[in-house]
Amino acid sequence: MKRIKKRWAEINKAIRPADRKKKCIEKEAFYAKILGMQTDEVELYFAKLQFENAEKPQEKVNSDQEMIQYISEEIGSIGYVNLNSISEKDKENIKIVCTVAI
Repeated sequence: MKRIKKRWAEINKAIRPADRKKKCIEKEAFYAKILGMQTDEVELYFAKLQFENAEKPQEKVNSDQEMIQYISEEIGSIGYVNLNSISEKDKENIKIVCTVAI
């Protein structure tokens, strides 16, 4: 199983992943193109971490706006949203590290 990076080297903080509660095209694209994994593989990966290392489950949100809010408030967090959902004001509080064409 692929190993996912656990820390942001630049800020020496744990990466805090956020995920959507329901299936969406952004979720599928992020998993496939960034992680190189399918949804079931990612879910298995995080379930295994929770079981073996007693790690907290990843944050789950309902919408792009909830994702943006979580990312802007939690240092070290990472997530995915539709680029059209990000306002100029949002860009002041989050860092876009990658874009994926869908």
